[in-house]
Amino acid sequence: MKKHLFAAFAAFTATISLNGDLPQTKVADPTAGIEYKTQDPQELKDLHDSAIVSQRFVELLDASEFQKGWNEASDYLRIVTPQGEWDKFMEISRKPLGGLVSRKIANQRTAKNPPNQPSGDYIVLFYDTDFANRKNAHELVTLVKEGGEWKVYTYQVN
Repeated sequence: MKKHLFAAFAAFTATISLNGDLPQTKVADPTAGIEYKTQDPQELKDLHDSAIVSQRFVELLDASEFQKGWNEASDYLRIVTPQGEWDKFMEISRKPLGGLVSRKIANQRTAKNPPNQPSGDYIVLFYDTDFANRKNAHELVTLVKEGGEWKVYTYQVN
């Protein structure tokens, strides 16, 4: 059972979530300059809000604040990935990339009730990222609406 859960977890990438309990810092609007196809006010708000949450999350990773991310994680993360496993995953996959040089949202999409995942509203952000030790990297952050708030559900870097 645990292997099955981990396989599902790995297939949908490493999971983290973030909520409004983090110290409020001024985050530059990561959606500035993006032209969305939708004109729906709620969808535009969701896209904007999820990008802000995602931005705060990747900034935690940039600062090697992996434990803070896990502490703010969704129920899914805490069930599937114990804190020790998450810390090891971040130490192996993220920390060696070094400091952030640049990051830009390359794509952002919505999904409702995706296959093999809990029912709900999701938003996926794809970033083009340059790190000190790896140029032309790509980050994927998936967010889920949980308890009325956008929370980071998965993180992947390649």
